[in-house]
Amino acid sequence: FTPVSICRTRLTKDNPSLWPSPLMVPLMFFYGMEIVQNILESKDGTSFSSVFMNSPRFAHPLLRILISRETILEKQGDNSSFLHVIDLLSRHSKGGPVASLITKYNLESRSRHRRVVNEVTSDAIRNGVKRVESGSSLSDKEIKDIITALKKYKNENIRLRELIPVLSWLLSSRSHFVDEFLRSLITLLIPSNPNTSLPSDTCQFIQDLIGLLQNHLGGKSRAGNGAILDWLPILDPAIVNICPLKQRELLFGDGGGNMGISQGTGVSQGLLLLVLLIHSGSWGHLQDTLDWLLSQTKESTRVDATAALGFVESCLNIPQLWQGRDTKSARGIETSFYTDHTEGDILSLSTEQLCCLVMYILMEAEREAGKYDGDKSRVEMDELFESRVSLLLRCSKGNEQNLRPVIELLQSDKSWSKDLLQQFLIKLYLYLPELSSWITDTDSLVDLKSTAKAKYSKFDGFFHRMISILSDCQSGKTWEDRIDGVVLLCKKMAACHPAHILRYLPVIASLTRGRTHLTSKEFYNQNHFLFFTHILGLLDCLRPYIFDSIKFIQDGLNDALDSFLDLVQSQCIKQKERTGVVAKLVEFLQHYLTHNPTGALSYLQTKVEVLEDLLFDHSELSSLKSLLAVLSVPRTLNRVDSETSANTVGSSPDKAAPSPSLMMAPVTTPWTPSQIEPFLQRIGPSQPVSEVLKVLNDLDETSKRRVDILQFFLHDLVRLTKHVNEACRDNAHVLIARHLRHNPRDSKLIIDGYLECLCSSDPEIVMSAAKVLSEISILAAEYCDDLLEKAFAAATKRLGKVGSHVTKTFQMFNLE
Repeated sequence: FTPVSICRTRLTKDNPSLWPSPLMVPLMFFYGMEIVQNILESKDGTSFSSVFMNSPRFAHPLLRILISRETILEKQGDNSSFLHVIDLLSRHSKGGPVASLITKYNLESRSRHRRVVNEVTSDAIRNGVKRVESGSSLSDKEIKDIITALKKYKNENIRLRELIPVLSWLLSSRSHFVDEFLRSLITLLIPSNPNTSLPSDTCQFIQDLIGLLQNHLGGKSRAGNGAILDWLPILDPAIVNICPLKQRELLFGDGGGNMGISQGTGVSQGLLLLVLLIHSGSWGHLQDTLDWLLSQTKESTRVDATAALGFVESCLNIPQLWQGRDTKSARGIETSFYTDHTEGDILSLSTEQLCCLVMYILMEAEREAGKYDGDKSRVEMDELFESRVSLLLRCSKGNEQNLRPVIELLQSDKSWSKDLLQQFLIKLYLYLPELSSWITDTDSLVDLKSTAKAKYSKFDGFFHRMISILSDCQSGKTWEDRIDGVVLLCKKMAACHPAHILRYLPVIASLTRGRTHLTSKEFYNQNHFLFFTHILGLLDCLRPYIFDSIKFIQDGLNDALDSFLDLVQSQCIKQKERTGVVAKLVEFLQHYLTHNPTGALSYLQTKVEVLEDLLFDHSELSSLKSLLAVLSVPRTLNRVDSETSANTVGSSPDKAAPSPSLMMAPVTTPWTPSQIEPFLQRIGPSQPVSEVLKVLNDLDETSKRRVDILQFFLHDLVRLTKHVNEACRDNAHVLIARHLRHNPRDSKLIIDGYLECLCSSDPEIVMSAAKVLSEISILAAEYCDDLLEKAFAAATKRLGKVGSHVTKTFQMFNLE
């Protein structure tokens, strides 16, 4: 270190205060600083700094002389590279007297605000670009000079596209100056408070920058990761204000070309940008963005469906919209995220916008379906539709009728996969049962496998309440009157929405257990027999879907049949009622054999002894004999022709199904045209009242035993509801209601005529129709709004007596 001592002596003599002019200052000081600076910036800079910092005996006095000299230069308005040398040494300081001296000088220098940097010109940008294009790397000082030049000469004409190679090099080299460089570019690009859109050239440059960032962020290098998230809010706090179209394309693009940000940066970053948009943008900007998203078409859109749906869902949860609102849940039977009564129609979407929302849902499902095969694809689609259908219903809250034209349009759109569209409609049907009246093919909605596995159905809570009331058997006429409306509702739901009810088939079967051990007196006094009668009628309304081979449904049906077979063998039921129950049960079992031979035989062959005992007590039942004959066919065939059974692929001899020709299907109706025609003539329009009344009385008596006869007279009965004779009108209404009790699907055949009666100018016709208002309102529940509206108008404007029937109707709907 002798040279260091000599250098220290010479520097002391070179004190500028001893020279009359700065021009006469020797050059040794400046040359020395340049040499030290080059060493510190080289690859040996770390080792040199370590030796220098660990030699306080020589380094400390040398630094004090240099600091004194730099202070004098600052007072004279001059500067040197000493400040940069101090910065380089500070990076490797690890404590000690030398490090303390450097720290003290930095603090004093900041307090004097006299830190003077070398003059940087716009040439620093051009020089940096040339170095990068030639394949050379940039030093930290050169990068700092470029950033300083960008900030200092922002009002001058700087070619922005020349800076793209510099940024690309910074990203590739993982430089820690990336964020600072981008912020300098932003300062250069836009004013501090932009109120208008940027020029198209600037917008294109912005898009190129984001494309460059996407390419780097999507690769292995994560340099600058998060810079794009910092950059967009700085560029535009509202995210979509300065250049709305470009910015929306970048936010919601599907990744084609340079469009789209979520594809390259990952899902979490795309979601973060959406959050920034939601929380930073005004409602006007959000509304404009929402309108833009929901105005796209399938043929021309390049919007990423998942990003669009995520934005719509976020709009429903903006905190500003919920502050100060009452969030107490309303009381009601239905409880789910869809039936949240505190949430109104926030977005007020039109039919066209809802149609676009459905388009995004199907586009997302179509894309995701290609990632999976077979059953896994169906499971994934089911979970996806579960969340998206709830979003669709939240967007149409209070205006579900706006979905009707959307669904009707979907049915005529051939661009979607039929299977995909059906799966979507089935999931929507679980939440919106009225959907069944909007489509032509209602059978396509009955997917029992999907419905049975669904987590939620809109009717779950409602039907659970009804079946609980029905199973709570009590004595007295009051209970019978109370459950009358419940039974009608159950049958109507079973006929119109069988898939919803079959979800509860195991519950229904379990409720029939534990009743046949009662004494006959208890059984009848507590109305348990009436309960079994209603359950058998409910199961009959579920035909043919209740005979499906799905294990969930088949096990529930077999459990229910076990309860009924126990009932007809028990001593709690009287002989007269036993015969009627056996006849209906055997007819039901015949339908079971017809629709699901394999499942029915598998079950009934274990019950052959029970059926033979029933035949011994009810030998007059020919249907029971036919049923046992069919059950004996497989055993006979197996003994006589075992080779034929062996040739049946996939079947075992014990469970071989009989030939369809040997299966006797139950007779749908015993009536022939020759029997019906004379009565149709006698009830015609030209017949006298006395003759018409006789036919109506005959129909009343016959239909109590065989209600299916009424289907032949339905048209004439609707005509007679407007007859001048009161008895004819009343009988016609009663018979129509009886027919609907067993065939709720036929409500569409009588509704027009019944509404005409309620709107009639004749008060007597209105009164006759009002007498069955409560039953018709339930059995034609899909038209209940129109029925009650017409009845209420008649009660308030013309006939006060109709009001009692309206009140009775509302009481029947009350399940409390």
